[in-house]
Amino acid sequence: MQYVVIETWTNLSCPYVTTDEDGNTLVFDNLKEAQEEADTCQEGIVVPLDNIIDLLKRVSQFLEVLRYEEGKQSDPHNLENEVNSYLK
Repeated sequence: MQYVVIETWTNLSCPYVTTDEDGNTLVFDNLKEAQEEADTCQEGIVVPLDNIIDLLKRVSQFLEVLRYEEGKQSDPHNLENEVNSYLK
């Protein structure tokens, strides 16, 4: 998976992607390097360049099945609701 880093500290309504000295978007091939770049920013956010929504849908379905199979009525860590909040 590839990642970019978005800097949001100046204006949340106008974030920008981090770039190199020539103005080219920095694209990272691993999460560790992307996180290191984000750590150098004031408010850096690592963003995966993949269909994260489909992944969240699959995680939500998995959590629902797991909860059903364990006979639990609730999600003790509230993970299912947290994942679903990103899908709304």
